[in-house]
Amino acid sequence: MSHETEKRNGYRWVRADLHIHTPASEDYAEPQRTYLEILQEADRRELELLAFTDHNTVNGYDQMQREIDFLQKLEANGRLTPEEQERLDEYRRLLAKIIVLPGFEFTSHYGAHVLGIFSPHQPLSLIEATLLQLGVPPEQLKSGSTSIANTRYVTEAYEMIARAGGIVIAPHANGPSGVITETLRMGTSGQARVAATQSSSLHALEFINFYTDHEKFTSPGFYNGKTEHYDRRMFCIQGSDAHRLRRVPEHESNGWHHHGIGDRYVELLLPEASFAALKALFASQEFDRVRVPKRDQKQWDLDALRFGAQSERQVLRSLANEEAADELWRDVAALANGGGGVLIIGREGTGNGNG
Repeated sequence: MSHETEKRNGYRWVRADLHIHTPASEDYAEPQRTYLEILQEADRRELELLAFTDHNTVNGYDQMQREIDFLQKLEANGRLTPEEQERLDEYRRLLAKIIVLPGFEFTSHYGAHVLGIFSPHQPLSLIEATLLQLGVPPEQLKSGSTSIANTRYVTEAYEMIARAGGIVIAPHANGPSGVITETLRMGTSGQARVAATQSSSLHALEFINFYTDHEKFTSPGFYNGKTEHYDRRMFCIQGSDAHRLRRVPEHESNGWHHHGIGDRYVELLLPEASFAALKALFASQEFDRVRVPKRDQKQWDLDALRFGAQSERQVLRSLANEEAADELWRDVAALANGGGGVLIIGREGTGNGNG
């Protein structure tokens, strides 16, 4: 069953991406993008929980809220243009479907990253106070800088974020700037790696290439609670770490940030899409309420075709009804007369296996 329909005792599967960036991060690949476009893409990907986790700042979330507040003030005073009214209405439509959580991706003392995710009801000034306590200088609170010197150590950051009421996640733990990778790179003791992955203040480990075979320390299965010295079973998830709206091929991206919003999502069995429900899940031992979908290369390729540049030699058609099927001969004829091309035919899944 789909994440929309499968339920269990009043709970349902909620699709979440708990690690995305916005133009407030200095290394965002598409700085011209708007916050409304980010929400629209999240909606297209059927996300219900989204966390803005810019580098060492909550400025992205703040900018979105300021834009919405400004539009609402104009509306209250009868000064909205039709375009502004349309924009505000679209924000309202999207935010009725998607819960956006404020957060940050903190750069710890030796470079490993830590996600702090908070309730949307928590004042941003208190979240910024946490960043100050973590060692982010006041003059860099809005910069979205990826490199901050002399900050707190990883385990200190876990504890401070948790005390401030946040959800603590070790992002891309087995990738660049991940806590597992950094302990291996620096040749630190096994005790340090245990502390970085087993802390009682840490809620979850986020992995890249979730289903790819890894060495023992870099595999989600290693943290199943059955490994010596790693007795605490960990919630293991994935997140997109999106620095752009939509995925591009690796060779076209800057570094390793080629994923888009919702490319690497997680599904959570929750009573509702909310920060409180998410935090309660991570505080439980109900590991079967988290599942990481596997996305194969065919799906990436299809997305590239659907959302790539238009081409006279590439036609996509949806078989929504019999009339649409009858029109396919026109596409075949056009491609044949034009020297050939590719016709891609798709239809919505009905769940009955027919067609």
